[in-house]
Amino acid sequence: MIYYSYISPMRNLLITLLVIITASTTAQTGMDSLMFNEINNLRSDPKSYIPLVINYIIIQKTRINKIKKGETKVSSTNGTMTKSNSMTNKKTVRGIKLININIKAAEELLLILETSKPLNKLSYSKDMDSITNKHGEYLDSIKQSGHFGPNAESISDRFPYKYYPYVSENICNSGFAIKVRNDFKPAILMLLIDSRIDTRVHRKNLLSTKVTHISVYVSDRLCIQNFALLK
Repeated sequence: MIYYSYISPMRNLLITLLVIITASTTAQTGMDSLMFNEINNLRSDPKSYIPLVINYIIIQKTRINKIKKGETKVSSTNGTMTKSNSMTNKKTVRGIKLININIKAAEELLLILETSKPLNKLSYSKDMDSITNKHGEYLDSIKQSGHFGPNAESISDRFPYKYYPYVSENICNSGFAIKVRNDFKPAILMLLIDSRIDTRVHRKNLLSTKVTHISVYVSDRLCIQNFALLK
């Protein structure tokens, strides 16, 4: 006996939509996972980033000659972040002065990595991840980047001390390497170098021995990393 099966066009459409939605969700989760894994790769072998830092310094030095020849211009602006995620007390540095600042920060990092021992790998926290994702989705909805949420919500508001006695946050842009090549090394390298950030807070977060857990949000615009000490 031969059995025939029939799938209606509407059911076919629903199945197709389900596959598309599932693939999209998997891709987003996959991006988060790639950053999570790369941070743990850094922590398990900090010295593995030494060649990347050396290459960064070489590139910066070649840019000095290009600036002198008038072939390129460089500038960087930073300041104090307000509760509306805008910037005040802006200060812009340009040209060779900026390159020298970048090189100094990278050379400082090089010395740290050369003497660094393997760090504890961080565990993924589902509870933290839901908080991080909510903040990332909010920033994407208003097309901003910053540490404050709606109604000036701070990191400590999002992560109450009762449950998160220690928490910190890194935010960076999703550059070409992330969006096109799914390569998180360049973004993590820039956070490690942390040029023009006097406290080097992004570097300290990535290399902290105080933290045990992490959550990550990745979109086409930005990446968020939350680090916490959980019992």
